[in-house]
Amino acid sequence: SVFPVEVSSRFIEIGGQRFRQSIVRDITERKQAERQIRRLNQLYAALSQTSEAIVRIKDADALFRAICRIAVEHGGLRMAWVGMLEPESGEVKPVASAGGSQDYLEHAGPFRAREAARAPVEIALYRQRPYLSNDLQSDSALAPICAQLRGAGFESGAAFPLRIGDRVVGALTLYAAEKNYFDAMLVGLATEMAADISFALENFEKEAVRKAAVSRLHELSRAVESSANGIMITE
Repeated sequence: SVFPVEVSSRFIEIGGQRFRQSIVRDITERKQAERQIRRLNQLYAALSQTSEAIVRIKDADALFRAICRIAVEHGGLRMAWVGMLEPESGEVKPVASAGGSQDYLEHAGPFRAREAARAPVEIALYRQRPYLSNDLQSDSALAPICAQLRGAGFESGAAFPLRIGDRVVGALTLYAAEKNYFDAMLVGLATEMAADISFALENFEKEAVRKAAVSRLHELSRAVESSANGIMITE
């Protein structure tokens, strides 16, 4: 097998003859630790950028596009996409995506929240909890779309439900180009990212309700002002 090593060499003299002494160390664990630190730093950066976007962006679609771009550019992921759940049909409508393999959404979809799930997003939405696979090609649950996953260069994937209150309304799906990408710490950070997005969605809904209420009050006010009938309000 092939594995990374560190080699220390020196010349030594024994009995008038020169020899080269080499010490070879297996540094596989060190390299794995370095990759893990790099991944964590990338996802921490993505989480920080996501928080800034939530504060700055007041439109849901624009926020989704920014989050997907951040996940790919700062999180080191191959692809990220957000899908919103259509309550009546159960279909998942892609609203934003980023990465070099966006054709996957067309070839593997349409997606639905269903018991006979065949994609990470479908499983996560049906079970209403995160779903991850660190070896997509060997995951029997994903066999129906295995060819699309391989063609897109995805080796690991995870989907995280998005909520407004107790309702699951969509999902954030992340794909990486290497196996065993999502460990417990990375999943925790991605779950926190999904929670931040859910918080933003709740605020968007509250703001929409507030604007609708203000609009109705304005309509009522105009109706009262234009009415020829007198109105008395008593307590």
